Amino acid sequence: MKATLRIVAAAAAASLTFPTIAMAEKPEVGGKSVNSAQIANGDCTGFVPGPNGEFTTPYLKSASKVQRVHNKNGAFSMCHFDVPDEQTPASMRVKEGFTCTVSGVTTNDSIMQVSPGGRGMLLCRTN
Repeated sequence: MKATLRIVAAAAAASLTFPTIAMAEKPEVGGKSVNSAQIANGDCTGFVPGPNGEFTTPYLKSASKVQRVHNKNGAFSMCHFDVPDEQTPASMRVKEGFTCTVSGVTTNDSIMQVSPGGRGMLLCRTN
């Protein structure tokens, strides 16, 4: 399953354009702050993984259209981010298996990637 998620993430990162972002508050689920990514109502909240995979702040917000990818292995929700210069890492950063809430449905089948070029991608498998 993780191999499929990585393949979809790599294909998506290589083939899509990236919208602009704004800084976001800490994501909330049910009115409570959580250390996770969130996709709801066409908005995405992500993060730049730290050098050891830890969550970092401030969170990234993408007001882009959420892209849905369906294949034989399930449905994936995907968002892209332009990362501000002050948060752009010197090398590729990847975090997998964190909590991602997609329209109220929680999953841990997730990947957040941020490149040294200032591009980020969030991918969450929901079924």
